[in-house]
Amino acid sequence: MSKLIVVLGIAAFATGWWLLTVWVTPGVSEERSEPELAGGTFFPAPVPRTGEFALDRQRLREAYATFLNSNDSLNRWTTFTDAAGTVPLSLFLTALDARINQPVMELLDQQLWQLYRCPFAEQNMTKGSDIVFSLRFSVRPPEEQATLPLRRERGLSTWESTMVRDLAPILFPISYYSSLPVTTQVFVNVPEISVVSVREIPVMWPDGRSTVFSYVLAGDELLIGTNRECLLRAQELLYDTSA
Repeated sequence: MSKLIVVLGIAAFATGWWLLTVWVTPGVSEERSEPELAGGTFFPAPVPRTGEFALDRQRLREAYATFLNSNDSLNRWTTFTDAAGTVPLSLFLTALDARINQPVMELLDQQLWQLYRCPFAEQNMTKGSDIVFSLRFSVRPPEEQATLPLRRERGLSTWESTMVRDLAPILFPISYYSSLPVTTQVFVNVPEISVVSVREIPVMWPDGRSTVFSYVLAGDELLIGTNRECLLRAQELLYDTSA
């Protein structure tokens, strides 16, 4: 009987350990908390990736649901990690059915990406958050430096026509929105902001709600978000733009 209890105990432990894969790590230097959350699963004990994409996909979706529902992820940068380190950008995008066009994707660092959440700023948005997606352009060989700015500019310009739709699963999650936003205009520069060059496009929903979709390229950092105020607030935590 004692041997049976030991075997069952080991099996239960192994099963619990296997289920805890992806976790959400605050992008600031302080102790990690393990709150009880509704609407998502928090993964406090990461283990190596399974190598089975169907499992990794589900766990990433659950981890993102945790991010969307956790008060701990408000007004702070958050990274998604497991025992192997930061979850690769390509794996995260595929799991959430999002995409980045190839000319931009091939220039991005697969490990240096984060997400930021602000409470909704618009009066007609009654739940959820505005979200900022931070992407980092990777260090390139010296022979590519001369053409790098033009490659980035052209890649972003080409991506603008589908950027809202491509990132909608991340920036306009179905848990906040019952339908996808519609864009009928093109990206334009925001001239009244002198610190950084922000480009944005109005987006709206069939029920009349509206907001703006913005992005800014600051150095090697590409920030994309659903609210200009939130975008600039998030940027302040990456760079000191007050000087």
